[in-house]
Amino acid sequence: MRKDGSPRELPGATEAACKEVCRAAIRLGETLELRKRADIALDSFVQLSGASGAAIFLALNGERYVRVAGKGSGLKESRVKSIAPPGLVAELCRLNGPLAVSDLPRRGAGALAALRRELRDLGAKWVVPLRACGRPLGLICLAWEGPAESCALSQPWVLGELAALTASALANARSYETAILDEPTGLLATRYYNLRLREEMRRATRHGKGLSLLLARLDGLEAGREGSLHSQLRESSERMRDLIRADLDIPARYGENEFAVILPDTGPEGARVPAGRIRETLSQNDSGNGTRLRVSIGIASYPEHADTVEELSDCAERALAEAAVRASIAVLPPTPRDAVDYRAMRIKARAAAVREGETG
Repeated sequence: MRKDGSPRELPGATEAACKEVCRAAIRLGETLELRKRADIALDSFVQLSGASGAAIFLALNGERYVRVAGKGSGLKESRVKSIAPPGLVAELCRLNGPLAVSDLPRRGAGALAALRRELRDLGAKWVVPLRACGRPLGLICLAWEGPAESCALSQPWVLGELAALTASALANARSYETAILDEPTGLLATRYYNLRLREEMRRATRHGKGLSLLLARLDGLEAGREGSLHSQLRESSERMRDLIRADLDIPARYGENEFAVILPDTGPEGARVPAGRIRETLSQNDSGNGTRLRVSIGIASYPEHADTVEELSDCAERALAEAAVRASIAVLPPTPRDAVDYRAMRIKARAAAVREGETG
C-alpha cells in the first residue's frame, strides 16, 4: 500500500483485489485487539481466496500454535484447538507463500509431516505461513467445499501481500497486549485496569450513566504447582470472557485469585445478571483436588454506592468480603451499613470551605 493510502499495484492482481487489501489495512489499523485483528484478516482472506472457511493459528506459547479465530464453514474447529509439532518454527521458515496441504510431506517424523496430519484432521486444504521480522508468527488454514484437486488460489500475489500485512498487524497487536495484559490469564493487568476504571468513571459522570464494578474471588485453587494454578486461572478467565458483553464490559486481573469486571451503563440489579452467570459457571470448575471452586462476588455501583473510583473500589471490596462468608453474591445497600459516609464528609468539607472563604 502506498503512503497516500491507495492500493499498490501487484503483479497479476486485479484492481478490486488491491482495493480489498487496502480496505483490510485500514480496518486493521482501527483496533489494537489481537482477536479483532485476526477476525478482520480472516474476512479478507475468505473474500479474496474464495475459501469456505479459514482459521488463524498463532504461536502464543513457545512452539504451540493456538487457534485464535475462525470464519466460515469447512473447518472442524472442535477437533484441533492447537498445533504443536516439535521443530515447527524452523520448518515453517522454509515455506514461501500459500501451499496446498497435500504438498506437505506425507511420511516421516518431521514437523511438516505432523503438521500435514493435523491440518487434514482440521479439514484444511491450503496453509499460508505468517512471518514477522523474519520469524514465523503463525499460519492461516483455508478450507474449500469439495476435493483438494478442485482448489485453486486466485491472485497469489495479493494473498502474499495480505499475509505480510496480517503478520505485521498481529505482531504489533501481540506486543501491545503483552504490555497491558496479565500473562497467566490474558485479562487486563492491574495497572491498566485502574486506568480504564478511571476512564469509565469519568465517562459515566459526564453522561449521567451508571457504572458497576464486579469483584470475583476464587477460593480452593490448587496450590503448590505454579503451572497448574496458572492453568486454572486461564481456564476461569476464558470462561468468564464468554459470560460478559464482549464489546463493552472490561475484565481484569485484580489479585492473586481475584478478577474484576468493569460494567459500563449498568446498575446494581443489572450487574447481578452477569455475576450470577459467572458464579454458576466458575463454581463448576474442578479445583484440582477433587472439589469445586468457591466463587464469591461483590458488586458496587455508581452513583448508588460511590462517587469516585476510590469509593467504588472500597465498596466493592467490602461487598466481596461479605460475599466470601457464604461464597455468594453480595451488593451493599445504597448507604453501606459499616462504611464511611463519603457524601456527608464532602458536603461538610465544601460547606466549611465556603464559610472560610466568606470570613476570609
